[in-house]
Amino acid sequence: FLFLFIVPLLVPPYIVALGWFDIIGTNGILSELFFGFWGTSFVLFCVYLPIPILLSLFFLEQIDPRLEDAARLMTGWKGVIKNITLPLMMPAMVLSFLLVFIFTFGEYSVANVLRYSVFPLESFIQFSAFYDFKAAMIMAMPMLLIALTALLIEQLFLEKRIFKFNTSH
Repeated sequence: FLFLFIVPLLVPPYIVALGWFDIIGTNGILSELFFGFWGTSFVLFCVYLPIPILLSLFFLEQIDPRLEDAARLMTGWKGVIKNITLPLMMPAMVLSFLLVFIFTFGEYSVANVLRYSVFPLESFIQFSAFYDFKAAMIMAMPMLLIALTALLIEQLFLEKRIFKFNTSH
């Protein structure tokens, strides 16, 4: 099953968008939703969903089952998940959020196919079509600020954590 999760990562998002475009077509109710924010979000969700799944699987395998068993002696499953599993999974959740965010935030090919205006696409158009370097830089500034904010979040959440991975599986 892991191979099936990896396959969408091997196909460029542009090709996935074209595939969904061929399936849905240009006429009908679905096509109205597909061209724009919802279609772009759906395609990027399909493409980058394997990242959080694989990271979650990897981090879940690293949790020592003895910790959960010991916690289960004192509390139920809700307590185990709340006090043991979720805190140990937090680095995986933050890392997967940041990776998917960075990949989707810089993606302009899907937005181009589905005719949805995003900062990378507008910056690319200003630079390549109009040869306006200044306007392209202005369009790229919000992307730079948001990327720096994402790096700051990563630094705050993962700065002093020590990750020791279990290699005995």
